[in-house]
Amino acid sequence: MTAGQWRVTALLVVLALASALFLRLDPAHAVVLVTAAFTAGVVNGILDNLDADRLPALSTPPRSRGLAEVQALEFSLSGSQSGVGIRAVNQLADLAAAALESRRINPLTIEGPLATLLAARRGIDPSAVVDAGVFDAAMDQLEQLVRAEPDVLPGHRRLSPPPKDSQ
Repeated sequence: MTAGQWRVTALLVVLALASALFLRLDPAHAVVLVTAAFTAGVVNGILDNLDADRLPALSTPPRSRGLAEVQALEFSLSGSQSGVGIRAVNQLADLAAAALESRRINPLTIEGPLATLLAARRGIDPSAVVDAGVFDAAMDQLEQLVRAEPDVLPGHRRLSPPPKDSQ
């Protein structure tokens, strides 16, 4: 053990003695307390000297916005007003627009709850209220559109496969 580790052990023993005097412990209990403090200091020194394998440091800091985004979306979904929060509507509408654009589907041809959500987002229908039922149904409809086979979607063209490199 190094000198610093012995100093930590001595400090623990002194604190145990001071506690025993302050609490007016009988000698048997005071000895147990001081022995426990001494043992804790020695074990601390031994564990510090162990050469254990440690995980490597992260090369990039983890992204910390994920939980904040989920909490903000949850707060937006569980508002005290009758409709779903505008942030949740905007995020789902952005996802829907990106999915529809990638599938080459005109958003004006969509019907049902997803159309209500997109209309509320664009401000076309100011009376469109997106409550939790419409929001949930729009998520289900978007999921069905995304999972559908590309051949059954309107406006879809198959892209030719890229040519293989000859080596």
